[in-house]
Amino acid sequence: MTPYEALRGHRYVLLGIDADNKLPVMAASDNLIKWETVEHFKSLSDFKDIDVINIQDTYYLIGNGAFFSTDDFIEFSKVSDMNLKSPHLFSDMNGDYHISYINDSGTVMLADFDPAKNTISNTEQPVDIYRDDLATVNITNPTFAVIDGVYFLACDGNYVLT
Repeated sequence: MTPYEALRGHRYVLLGIDADNKLPVMAASDNLIKWETVEHFKSLSDFKDIDVINIQDTYYLIGNGAFFSTDDFIEFSKVSDMNLKSPHLFSDMNGDYHISYINDSGTVMLADFDPAKNTISNTEQPVDIYRDDLATVNITNPTFAVIDGVYFLACDGNYVLT
């Protein structure tokens, strides 16, 4: 089975890091119990944490140290050489795309991403999430989602903020 066949033919597809050989791997399942390895991606060995989003039939893969696009999971094009910590792609309520990440001082930041031009801009937009109950929490892996018009920020440590 090819990666494209896995994406189109299975209910669940996971792209993660194989613990044994430290390579990105795609696996597919129809029931979340039995998984079939589809492919190891040796050409993507720089990835440490992978986030995948589909935008208009193009898949964007972003992670620590790499940002690529692909239409078929066979050939990959580098989108950017930016080395962002814990990056994740998301769409806002207006349909615009952004990258959330952590800067060197531990602040959650946003950058704008234009998939039509494959450009990243406005890379230093801090996200103000200060709350008294989070004052001592080290927020990592910030992931944004919009659900019913409300922005949610999920991060390591089992925190979800609105």
